[in-house]
Amino acid sequence: MNAAYTIDINPRQRLMAVTLTGFLTWDVFVELRRDVAKAINQIGCLPGQHLALWDIKNAKIQSQDIVGGFRAMSDKSTVAARQIAVVAGQSLMRMQLRRLIGDERVFQTFDTVLEARKWILRSEIGSSSRVPSITGLTEIGLTNISSAGRAVN
Repeated sequence: MNAAYTIDINPRQRLMAVTLTGFLTWDVFVELRRDVAKAINQIGCLPGQHLALWDIKNAKIQSQDIVGGFRAMSDKSTVAARQIAVVAGQSLMRMQLRRLIGDERVFQTFDTVLEARKWILRSEIGSSSRVPSITGLTEIGLTNISSAGRAVN
Protein backbone atom coordinates (compact mmCIF):
# COMPACT_ATOMS: atom_id res chain seq x y z
CA MET A 1 0.00 0.00 0.00
CA ASN A 2 1.38 3.39 -0.98
CA ALA A 3 1.73 5.93 1.78
CA ALA A 4 -0.68 8.83 2.14
CA TYR A 5 -1.16 11.39 4.86
CA THR A 6 -3.25 14.35 5.89
CA ILE A 7 -2.37 17.03 8.41
CA ASP A 8 -5.10 19.02 10.16
CA ILE A 9 -4.34 21.92 12.48
CA ASN A 10 -6.31 23.85 15.06
CA PRO A 11 -4.30 26.94 16.08
CA ARG A 12 -6.57 27.76 19.03
CA GLN A 13 -5.80 24.39 20.62
CA ARG A 14 -2.19 24.38 19.30
CA LEU A 15 -3.09 20.97 17.89
CA MET A 16 -1.73 19.21 14.82
CA ALA A 17 -3.45 15.95 13.84
CA VAL A 18 -1.70 13.70 11.32
CA THR A 19 -3.30 10.66 9.70
CA LEU A 20 -0.80 8.33 8.05
CA THR A 21 -1.50 5.20 5.99
CA GLY A 22 0.67 2.73 4.13
CA PHE A 23 4.43 2.32 3.88
CA LEU A 24 6.58 5.46 3.58
CA THR A 25 9.38 5.81 1.09
CA TRP A 26 12.19 8.19 2.04
CA ASP A 27 10.92 10.78 -0.47
CA VAL A 28 7.42 10.71 1.04
CA PHE A 29 8.91 10.94 4.55
CA VAL A 30 10.89 14.05 3.55
CA GLU A 31 7.68 15.56 2.14
CA LEU A 32 5.80 14.66 5.34
CA ARG A 33 8.50 16.22 7.52
CA ARG A 34 8.35 19.41 5.42
CA ASP A 35 4.54 19.54 5.66
CA VAL A 36 4.64 18.92 9.43
CA ALA A 37 7.03 21.88 9.81
CA LYS A 38 4.71 24.01 7.64
CA ALA A 39 1.67 23.00 9.74
CA ILE A 40 3.45 23.81 13.01
CA ASN A 41 4.40 27.20 11.63
CA GLN A 42 0.73 27.82 10.74
CA ILE A 43 -0.30 26.98 14.32
CA GLY A 44 1.71 30.01 15.39
CA CYS A 45 3.16 28.89 18.72
CA LEU A 46 6.77 28.65 19.84
CA PRO A 47 8.75 25.60 18.71
CA GLY A 48 8.00 22.59 20.89
CA GLN A 49 4.76 24.03 22.30
CA HIS A 50 2.24 22.41 19.96
CA LEU A 51 0.34 19.20 20.65
CA ALA A 52 0.48 16.33 18.16
CA LEU A 53 -2.04 13.58 17.51
CA TRP A 54 -0.83 10.91 15.07
CA ASP A 55 -3.33 8.37 13.74
CA ILE A 56 -1.16 5.57 12.35
CA LYS A 57 -3.52 2.65 12.84
CA ASN A 58 -3.59 2.10 9.05
CA ALA A 59 0.15 2.55 8.55
CA LYS A 60 2.50 -0.34 7.94
CA ILE A 61 5.54 -1.15 10.06
CA GLN A 62 8.16 1.23 8.65
CA SER A 63 11.77 0.62 7.57
CA GLN A 64 14.64 1.42 9.96
CA ASP A 65 15.51 4.51 7.87
CA ILE A 66 12.01 5.90 8.35
CA VAL A 67 12.00 5.00 12.07
CA GLY A 68 15.31 6.86 12.39
CA GLY A 69 13.77 9.84 10.61
CA PHE A 70 10.87 9.89 13.08
CA ARG A 71 13.35 9.58 15.97
CA ALA A 72 15.17 12.65 14.68
CA MET A 73 11.84 14.51 14.41
CA SER A 74 10.97 13.70 18.04
CA ASP A 75 14.40 14.56 19.50
CA LYS A 76 14.45 18.26 20.27
CA SER A 77 14.04 19.24 16.63
CA THR A 78 12.01 22.25 15.55
CA VAL A 79 9.07 19.93 14.87
CA ALA A 80 9.17 18.09 18.23
CA ALA A 81 5.83 18.37 20.05
CA ARG A 82 5.20 19.17 23.70
CA GLN A 83 2.95 16.11 23.89
CA ILE A 84 2.18 13.30 21.44
CA ALA A 85 -0.89 11.07 21.33
CA VAL A 86 -0.71 8.17 18.88
CA VAL A 87 -3.56 5.97 17.68
CA ALA A 88 -1.80 2.71 16.79
CA GLY A 89 -3.43 -0.59 15.99
CA GLN A 90 -0.56 -3.08 16.02
CA SER A 91 1.12 -4.02 19.29
CA LEU A 92 4.52 -4.23 17.56
CA MET A 93 4.13 -0.65 16.39
CA ARG A 94 3.19 0.44 19.94
CA MET A 95 6.36 -1.16 21.30
CA GLN A 96 8.48 0.56 18.64
CA LEU A 97 6.89 3.89 19.50
CA ARG A 98 7.50 3.46 23.24
CA ARG A 99 11.17 2.75 22.56
CA LEU A 100 11.31 5.73 20.22
CA ILE A 101 9.81 8.28 22.62
CA GLY A 102 9.53 6.60 26.02
CA ASP A 103 8.44 9.39 28.37
CA GLU A 104 4.80 8.70 29.30
CA ARG A 105 4.28 12.32 30.39
CA VAL A 106 4.95 13.32 26.78
CA PHE A 107 3.75 10.29 24.82
CA GLN A 108 0.83 7.85 25.00
CA THR A 109 -0.70 5.32 22.60
CA PHE A 110 -4.44 4.79 22.20
CA ASP A 111 -6.94 2.55 20.44
CA THR A 112 -9.20 5.36 19.21
CA VAL A 113 -8.90 8.95 18.04
CA LEU A 114 -11.46 9.98 20.67
CA GLU A 115 -9.30 8.58 23.52
CA ALA A 116 -6.22 10.23 22.06
CA ARG A 117 -7.96 13.63 21.73
CA LYS A 118 -9.25 13.41 25.29
CA TRP A 119 -5.73 12.77 26.64
CA ILE A 120 -3.93 15.36 24.51
CA LEU A 121 -6.50 18.08 25.24
CA ARG A 122 -6.93 17.22 28.93
CA SER A 123 -5.39 20.51 30.06
CA GLU A 124 -8.05 22.33 28.04
CA ILE A 125 -10.78 20.05 29.39
CA GLY A 126 -9.67 20.59 33.00
CA SER A 127 -11.79 18.73 35.51
CA SER A 128 -14.80 18.67 33.21
CA SER A 129 -16.05 15.32 32.00
CA ARG A 130 -16.73 16.87 28.60
CA VAL A 131 -14.97 15.00 25.80
CA PRO A 132 -13.84 17.14 22.87
CA SER A 133 -15.65 16.29 19.69
CA ILE A 134 -13.83 14.48 16.93
CA THR A 135 -15.08 17.16 14.57
CA GLY A 136 -13.60 19.88 16.78
CA LEU A 137 -10.62 20.16 14.47
CA THR A 138 -12.83 21.40 11.67
CA GLU A 139 -14.55 24.12 13.66
CA ILE A 140 -11.88 26.78 13.96
CA GLY A 141 -9.37 27.83 11.34
CA LEU A 142 -8.71 24.34 10.10
CA THR A 143 -6.09 23.87 7.48
CA ASN A 144 -5.67 20.50 5.87
CA ILE A 145 -2.48 19.47 4.10
CA SER A 146 -2.64 16.31 2.05
CA SER A 147 0.21 14.18 0.80
CA ALA A 148 -0.25 15.97 -2.50
CA GLY A 149 1.24 18.94 -0.64
CA ARG A 150 -1.63 21.33 -1.27
CA ALA A 151 -3.21 23.28 1.59
CA VAL A 152 -7.00 23.28 1.66
CA ASN A 153 -8.85 25.77 3.85
